[in-house]
Amino acid sequence: MSISASQKHKNDIILSTCIIYVENSVGEKVPLRVLADSGSQVSLLRSSTADFLNLRKLKTDMSVSGLGGSNVKIKSKIKGVISNGSGSYKRVVDFHVVPKITNMIPVNSFDISHIVFPSNVHLADPTFNTSNSIDALLSADIFFDILKDGKYKLDNGNLILQNTEFGYIISGNTSRFSSGSLHCGLITKDFETLNDTLKSFWEIEEIVPTKFVSDELKKCDEHFLKTMARTLTDVFASRCP
Repeated sequence: MSISASQKHKNDIILSTCIIYVENSVGEKVPLRVLADSGSQVSLLRSSTADFLNLRKLKTDMSVSGLGGSNVKIKSKIKGVISNGSGSYKRVVDFHVVPKITNMIPVNSFDISHIVFPSNVHLADPTFNTSNSIDALLSADIFFDILKDGKYKLDNGNLILQNTEFGYIISGNTSRFSSGSLHCGLITKDFETLNDTLKSFWEIEEIVPTKFVSDELKKCDEHFLKTMARTLTDVFASRCP
């Protein structure tokens, strides 16, 4: 289950995506579209992708904090061998399995036909401008491990190309390309947690009705309390006013 917030905005930031290869249970290399995140302490893998790879899941018990301090409980992880297309880069990664990582990236597809890329540039994700799902997220330690020499600025500095072991990743903004949505997403635990949160919200916001008590009723209550007494026959009685 995910909660997201979005608003219309003319300057979408391009997030760095790349195509990597992960070995499945029979040693075949499966291409995955991943997000290279320099701000994440853990690598994540979508549960449906983990099932498709059919790798053995290992038990774990940890919490991952996201936007606004929200915590996500993670119960399983897998060890995956990632590599680039040529096989010149290979590494074992602990992927923590989650139901969903983020929404489509980019939020909206945009046109790049006017951009001329250098002839020696091999894009890490040739479809970086096409809205599509994300299979995995690479953590900061892997992000900085895959960086290589080589950097270009294109489209009057709007786009930055950085060389990596998987090819050139791209970042920048889409102000000239499209009017998309500024998106922020996070993963929640489950429906029960969401329901509890909504229930607490409505309880806080609930307007409690106030009873109206007239002056006459107040005087009657005061008289009863002042004159009430227990008789010898164990009966409570009050004097008439």
